[in-house]
This record gives sequence, structure tokens and C-alpha cells, in this order.
Amino acid sequence: MGSTVADYTIDKGTPDWDVPLNADLADIDTRLTNIEGDTTGQNFYLLVASSTAPTAVKAKADYVCDGIADQIEIQAAVDTAFAQNGGIVQLSTGKFNTTFP
Repeated sequence: MGSTVADYTIDKGTPDWDVPLNADLADIDTRLTNIEGDTTGQNFYLLVASSTAPTAVKAKADYVCDGIADQIEIQAAVDTAFAQNGGIVQLSTGKFNTTFP
């Protein structure tokens, strides 16, 4: 059904890495375009709040970062969007600390 982030991983040292990257970006673009028909009655925005975001933003966020390895919360939001056949992951204002891509 849906793709996961692992499906879009390009191995280190891949020659002509731009070819699989462009194919992956085209696939993602197609998936985002197809979201339009699926939006009725669903929440397609997932908000990830930084640890420095205002309290009101954190209260409304689907995921709240703690300022340490924030890529975990960001990746969880992306995985949730993929599991729901698409969506938009929005990052709040503030600083995010990522220690791994």
C-alpha cells in the first residue's frame, strides 16, 4: 500500500545517486498529488513542535520534541503520514536538534 521512508533510502556510495533520488522524488510528488482525493474527513496535517515552541503550539502538536535527537519525533510524524497514505508534516517555529539524518 504505502511506502515507508526506508523505501526511499539510497545506499552510500551509490553511483549516479541522482537517478534513484529523482525517481523517489517523482514518486513522492505523485503521492502528494493523489492526496487531494483522499482528504475528506481526515487530518492530513501532523504538527511537530520544537522544544522551544510556545506552550500553546506544543499543546496543539501531534508530536513534541524534547531538544535531544528531535529526528525521532519528526520521523514518527513522517511514518504516520505514510501509514495514512500521505499527509503534510509541518514543523513549528523554534530550534530542532537532530543528531542523525
